[in-house]
Amino acid sequence: MRIMIDGMNLQLRRGTGVAAYGRNLVSALRSLGNEVSILYGLDASGHGPQTLGDGLPAVSAPIRRGRIRYWRDLGAAIRPLQATAATWTEGRRDAEHGHVFPQADGHFNVPRLYLTVGERFRRFGKFTHIRLPEPIDIAHWTYPIPARIEGAKNVYTIHDMVQARHPELTNEDIPRRLELLARIAREGDHIVTVSEHARRDIMDILRLDAESVTNAYQSVRAPAEVLARSPEAIGQTIRRLLGDDLGVGQYFLFIGAIEPKKNLERLIRAYAAADTTLPLVIAGGKGWMAETAFDLIEKTEGVIHLNYPPRDTLFELLRGARALLFPSLYEGFGLPIVEAFLCGLPVLTANGHGAAEIAGDAAMLVDPTDVAAISSAIRDLAGADSDALRRRLIDAGHRRAERFAPPRPEADLEQLYRRLLD
Repeated sequence: MRIMIDGMNLQLRRGTGVAAYGRNLVSALRSLGNEVSILYGLDASGHGPQTLGDGLPAVSAPIRRGRIRYWRDLGAAIRPLQATAATWTEGRRDAEHGHVFPQADGHFNVPRLYLTVGERFRRFGKFTHIRLPEPIDIAHWTYPIPARIEGAKNVYTIHDMVQARHPELTNEDIPRRLELLARIAREGDHIVTVSEHARRDIMDILRLDAESVTNAYQSVRAPAEVLARSPEAIGQTIRRLLGDDLGVGQYFLFIGAIEPKKNLERLIRAYAAADTTLPLVIAGGKGWMAETAFDLIEKTEGVIHLNYPPRDTLFELLRGARALLFPSLYEGFGLPIVEAFLCGLPVLTANGHGAAEIAGDAAMLVDPTDVAAISSAIRDLAGADSDALRRRLIDAGHRRAERFAPPRPEADLEQLYRRLLD
């Protein structure tokens, strides 16, 4: 099959969980024998063949232009947009952006595409139709994007319904977001999601039947070269990042954006109450309403904050930690849980929503609103007699991670694509 994957999150400088989803999707679908292309929205000029790789504007950046150009661009979006085949600057893709831009069979680009379609939907409530220079069978949008590829079946991934279930945990324009999801439900050829919990939420909130939504989970992989590194090499990275007095197994780790959904305020209070000498390392960038969490980080002894590290460094931190602490208030999937399993790391996570489903019986499950319960679990993982508990969790985690190993989820998607085409 000829499949197109959107590049909206792939072109972000700092990858998100959705970017990892897209990268793994491209790689696994190609490994199954499909021809996979990517549609970018990079700010390359011109109408002829385009060369990409010389710049990565953030897709969330505002469009700065004069009034005439603004209305011209939006007016053009009322008509179908024409994508152009693109090539990469020689030598730059693998050397600089290889971890961001996956290998693909083709690359298309529409300058400022994802900014334009978002503004058009916001102003006019219409989806943007896009024409590719080559025919494809399936267009898989890895995020709710108000766009369609003409002449193809259009599949949309909705990762969760946090806007409806927990509006207090998001800073999005909730009515506009729910309007977009409802339109995708009406105009898309199919909806895909990443857990049974998310699937039930989507069907319930968008009032869809079971045949309209497919859970294919999310495939997760760890860099083989990081998994092969010796404990001594991992220890060197830990000392470089965290200080000479720390080594393998001597800190707890949290991964994720610093925002209300991630429940960091309760986690930090629980960590302080656990009274452990092991530091808590928080690896994540500043999200919205992060001020209270940052205040706690600064005031709580033993808490270390790192901005999002590069992907390989993140997996080195996972390999060197004592446990992952991830008591999020809501997740559609919970990517760090499976990444920790792959790195042989015990996991503490929430006993509800998608996190509990993905973790199965391979993690310590706690009520994420109960600070005392989180604190007690941290003490259990920190104790000198925790070896048996940690070994049981590590062994169970390795087995659980096999469920999400590529191309198993993508094989389920491939069957869905064929049914849509039939």
